[in-house]
Amino acid sequence: MRTCDSNYRRHLILCLIWTCALLPASAVFALSGNISGHLDVAHQSAIAGWAKDGDLGSQPSLVAIYINGKVAHEMLADQYRSDVGSHAFHWTPPFMGPGTHQVQVFVIDRNGAGDPTHSNPLLPGASTWNESNACAFASGTPMADPNAGWCTNLEYYSERAAVTDYLYGTNLRVGINRSLGGTIFELYGKDHSRNLLYEHGGAAMQLSIWGKTQDQAPIPSGDQCVSEWGINPAFNPIQAQASHCGWTGSSNDVDWGQANSTVSHVKHNDPWQFSRGNQRIRGLLMEQHVAVNPPAQPVYVQLTHHVTYYPPEPHELDPDEIAPKNFWVLDQEVPAIFPAFQMNHTYFYYSGTDPYSHGQVTAKHVPGENDPNATKLFFQRSQVGVGGEGYPTGSGAYNPTGCMTEHWISVCDAAGAAWDGASGTTNPGRCLTVATFDDEIGGFKAYAADSEGWGHLTPTSRFDLHPGFNRQWVTYLFPARYDEVLTGKDTPNGQEETKTVREWVESLRGNASAPGQCSWTP
Repeated sequence: MRTCDSNYRRHLILCLIWTCALLPASAVFALSGNISGHLDVAHQSAIAGWAKDGDLGSQPSLVAIYINGKVAHEMLADQYRSDVGSHAFHWTPPFMGPGTHQVQVFVIDRNGAGDPTHSNPLLPGASTWNESNACAFASGTPMADPNAGWCTNLEYYSERAAVTDYLYGTNLRVGINRSLGGTIFELYGKDHSRNLLYEHGGAAMQLSIWGKTQDQAPIPSGDQCVSEWGINPAFNPIQAQASHCGWTGSSNDVDWGQANSTVSHVKHNDPWQFSRGNQRIRGLLMEQHVAVNPPAQPVYVQLTHHVTYYPPEPHELDPDEIAPKNFWVLDQEVPAIFPAFQMNHTYFYYSGTDPYSHGQVTAKHVPGENDPNATKLFFQRSQVGVGGEGYPTGSGAYNPTGCMTEHWISVCDAAGAAWDGASGTTNPGRCLTVATFDDEIGGFKAYAADSEGWGHLTPTSRFDLHPGFNRQWVTYLFPARYDEVLTGKDTPNGQEETKTVREWVESLRGNASAPGQCSWTP
């Protein structure tokens, strides 16, 4: 179970606002067993109330918060309030988008010995809130451009609980949307309230396979999903796109999927294209397996993406289907990862010559918009080349800004980058670490700072999609900076392991060889 940090001070100002609306504890709300409590507030800014288990004396009760029928957070009701003592809870939920949202808070009942009784009463009180805001802001932080098509099509927000697989753990929480081909739109760290992925169309996290052929026809203007890319851009079948440039409907639903609290597995056949909405690629299968590990107390997400391409013959195609056989070699995003708003401030990586010896890490601050190399950040992870070309696999650009001699890279917002890991305090910012041991991955592509606050941290490879294609990639995600300490556990009764993110990556590496020393220069 989760042992929560005390966040009373962080929410003091909000507490002063909402406390006046709380019902006094003098009102009797007796529940089953020896438990009492009440859910006083349930809205976008706060889910708050109190819970007390008489069998535990002064010890706090554990509460489980459900939003729209699925677990969102577990925390101790250990915050101080003058009327209930140290038995209150207050949590700021993640942005839920427009619509009506149901909140349920259960008290995990335990007897005097501390053992669960398996009778977890539901707290009475406030239970729903109606949110009218779209994508513009959440707790003062922009989520996306409110004029974007994503924000005017609200199916994702209005139906997200029904069509999203939630994988949950004390250190992280993941949301995988089945109505968008299995795209991952939610990745939270310990407090489960700050999404580390940018929530808007074409972003978040999905497999992104680019293709171009010599004989492809120009796109009619009415079917140019991204008009500024010209009349004949490379096509890109991603998991999220629906038919004819759309974001709603059944054309981007997964074709098969199953999930439990720690694993999600989906398959998506014949995906529609991101850049040209009048076509889909027949014979292409995108498969995604997501697991949180270690299973009992997870600290990282393990992604496995598998792609096969077995195109039918031309006479078997419908008018809106294509099945090319002569692809160009292009940089591929496996997968495309877009960190949240303004999480592109600083990248951290190891560039020394002695991998996994606890050597000093390099911090690369993102250049400004006027820098000529601002949009061409590439962190080289290996020296793999294709076809004798003089740049690494998956370069994304001809300006590598750093050589990675370990298998990971972290990205942070300004607060996360400025945090002193030796201070003993919790990182106040947002950070994400991505690791991969695949020899085919040449490096990580990133974007520079811009007015929209885009982030990008994408493992890249370089290949062509061709008939008979059958490949798989594994990526690891940690919702923390490389030097943050995370505690994980394999089984409910197993031994806990406490390591920094960098040490967790090293333990995952096993016998995999370190990448080359990145001697390549442009």
